[in-house]
Amino acid sequence: MSSTNAVLRRLRKILALAEGGVEGERENAKAHLDTLLRHHGLSIDDLASPGMAEVSFYEFAVEGPFEERLVRQVVAAVTDQVEVKTFLRKGKRGLRAYRLTAAQCAEVTLIYEVTRRALARELECTYKAFVQVNELYPSTTDEPDHASPGDRSTEELVQLFSRMTTMDRTPIHKALE
Repeated sequence: MSSTNAVLRRLRKILALAEGGVEGERENAKAHLDTLLRHHGLSIDDLASPGMAEVSFYEFAVEGPFEERLVRQVVAAVTDQVEVKTFLRKGKRGLRAYRLTAAQCAEVTLIYEVTRRALARELECTYKAFVQVNELYPSTTDEPDHASPGDRSTEELVQLFSRMTTMDRTPIHKALE
C-alpha cells in the first residue's frame, strides 16, 4: 500500500466528517481538510472520484532512447513534476513504468501515442536531411530506398530543405587527419 493511497484515504475520511459531522466537527474537519489539501497539492476533485485518484504502476512500451525520453517527458508534463521516477521490471527491456492515477495514465497514453508517431516522422525527416547535407548516397542507384527529390511531395521537399538549411556538413576530411 503506498503512502499516497493512505493519504487519499485519510483525506476522504476527513471530507466525510466535514460533510456529515455535527456543527463544530464539520467546521474543524473542513479547516483541517483545506490545510492538508494545500500541503499535499491536491484539490477536492481529487477526493471526489476514488477510482481516479488511486496511484498505481502503469507501463508504457518504448523502442529506443528517444521514445524512453519522450514518455518520461510526457509523464513530467502530465504530472507537473520536474523529476520523474522511472521503474523497470527485470526481463521487460521495452517497458517503462510510472506511478500515476488512472486519469493521468489515460492522458499520458493519449499524448504519448500521438507524440511518438510525430517524433518518428520528425526523426525520419531529420535523417533524410542529414543524408542529403552530407551526400551519403551513391551517385547512381536503382533502389527504391534512395528516392530522388522528384519522388517526394512539395510539402516533403519544403520540410526537407528547411531541415537541411539548419545543418552543418560533417567535415569528414578533418576526422581522417
